[in-house]
Amino acid sequence: MAELLVYPSAIKIDLPVKNSVIDFLPIVLIEGANNVTVSEEALMWARYMSHGYSVTGIDVRISALTRFINFYNLWTSDLHEIGPEEQTNTILIFTHFRINGTISLDKYHVLKALNWRPVKKETARQDFNYILEFFFFSEQNLDGVLRTISKEALHFPTDYKKKMEVLKHSTQSEFLSHISNSARYWEDLRDAYQYRVPRWARPSNSKSLLRPFPTLEEIKEIISAEKNPAFKALWIAGAFGSHRISEQLNCWQCDILPPSSREFLFGNNSTDSIVYLMAHPSESTYIGDLTKSLGPTREQYLKDKYRLIPRNHYPKTDNRRAGWKAKSLFGKFSTADTFWLNSSAAKLFEACTEEIHSFHLKNKTSKNHPYFFVNMLSRDENFSNPIQLKRVERAWVNACKRAGITPYRNGRNIHGLRHFAKHYASNVLGLNAREIQLIRGDTSIDSQNDYGRDIVSLNSTLKTFHTKGANLDEIL
Repeated sequence: MAELLVYPSAIKIDLPVKNSVIDFLPIVLIEGANNVTVSEEALMWARYMSHGYSVTGIDVRISALTRFINFYNLWTSDLHEIGPEEQTNTILIFTHFRINGTISLDKYHVLKALNWRPVKKETARQDFNYILEFFFFSEQNLDGVLRTISKEALHFPTDYKKKMEVLKHSTQSEFLSHISNSARYWEDLRDAYQYRVPRWARPSNSKSLLRPFPTLEEIKEIISAEKNPAFKALWIAGAFGSHRISEQLNCWQCDILPPSSREFLFGNNSTDSIVYLMAHPSESTYIGDLTKSLGPTREQYLKDKYRLIPRNHYPKTDNRRAGWKAKSLFGKFSTADTFWLNSSAAKLFEACTEEIHSFHLKNKTSKNHPYFFVNMLSRDENFSNPIQLKRVERAWVNACKRAGITPYRNGRNIHGLRHFAKHYASNVLGLNAREIQLIRGDTSIDSQNDYGRDIVSLNSTLKTFHTKGANLDEIL
């Protein structure tokens, strides 16, 4: 069972020292569920600094490290695997929240417990430098492997440290530009990010806003090499439907429908692609019968039939959890359509769903749960049960390796699929900002009528643009 995070998980105390040039030594205590331990790495760093720094110099550095430990544990609490790229960007987003504070965040925000007040940019940058000092110390004295920051051993590769060293000596404008890019990097990666990048942190050069993501050729290779129809469908819908993986893991078996149902649900039938519904995991009243809109919510149905709760209601420490970010939903069932960016990708997704549906029928999975994406090839107790996000992340690593791609480098992660979709919609299909908002579900719905007209127009546009994606047919 995952350990419940208790905040603060790290605190700094002053330890009196005898027979030394300093009177006390700041140390870090790490609080677990049932015990409190001294951070040996922080203690080694403090001892090292005691030979050349004043007590004040040591204290401000250990205080910065303590803040970062608490930030890191909260910020990554619902991310199962953290690669080098995410680790590096965590230091930058830490600096962002030091500047902006956390006291004004929503009460449900994962960082609300920090209760930080905003600090000056210079103060935040000094904290950034102190954190780098700690990592550089660990590189030289601890082989770069850290257990103070997380229960899992962390390792920041040397090349990432070199990049951060360059940033440490950059100008203020360059530094703030990197902070801005990191904020944008995290914006779609985690559901708890609800912070608009402040004006001062927006770089003037638009090229710097581009996020790295898998290339079209890499995505082709990953999809082509994937033999598991469930994972293949997830990759396709992420790259060419712009869906977050966590949202897809909330999908029910009844959410895969023929094209003809689009007119009933959304008032249009302007495309003949398969309907892949995104239904609110707890509030939607669509549970498989399109003729009934006043039935129970999914939350009630799960409770009554399966004695389950929606996957987005599980604690962040529970592996069964699949998050759900606020998404534009339409109509009486509170659902959203999938706007397929490529017709051949939609057809391949449909072929995958046919295999998955056959699996469900053969194994009678609906007796135990309603979920669509399940473990089809497992040989343990997870067989036929809903796929967990951690399992998807492992599958992504394996998929990248099969395609000869290094995972977690330069945006080669499952979140990068959604970034690719935005790039594909804008630069390959030439869609405008409003249309891309509709595809991603990032826009609020002020008028159901206006939204209905917008999605009819968008589907018509996509039907025309689908021919531009014909190059995928050779691979997919």
